[in-house]
Amino acid sequence: FARIASAMTPENGAERAPNILWAAGWAAACTGARAAALLETACEVALARAESPRAAEIRSLAGDLRVRLDAMIEPGGGVEPDLLPEAALRCADLANLAASNAEILPPGAAGAIVNLCAGAVRALRAALESGRPEDGLSGYAPVETRSALWRVELAVRQLEESGSA
Repeated sequence: FARIASAMTPENGAERAPNILWAAGWAAACTGARAAALLETACEVALARAESPRAAEIRSLAGDLRVRLDAMIEPGGGVEPDLLPEAALRCADLANLAASNAEILPPGAAGAIVNLCAGAVRALRAALESGRPEDGLSGYAPVETRSALWRVELAVRQLEESGSA
């Protein structure tokens, strides 16, 4: 809680108005970045067990997504509103990567990753629906976030149907 509260004060000392989009973006980008790190670790385990040579490529893709999500997080602890759809789309990419490769990951890893990403995208969607014009969102933000939600829900269904959830 302290980190979110401190995120409301920019580095120049001026008070930032509480903004649910800024805080939700921070939480979603952090969650997505941690889910990507979890996927990287799961791939390391798969590589150590020599279960799949594909795990190295998946680990690299997860690392790229983690770097992108980490880059969205401002030093003060937020994410600018124009990056919210991007954070949602990267979380959806990560969920699909995990769901599509669940068979080579340690048991439960894909389910944990997909559910973390799904929660992040759902939270962003809810926050975006409460957005105001002064929040600085592009007109495409709701469309892009709906696309991310659809894609992350597809990953959830894919896992459920495969029995890996």
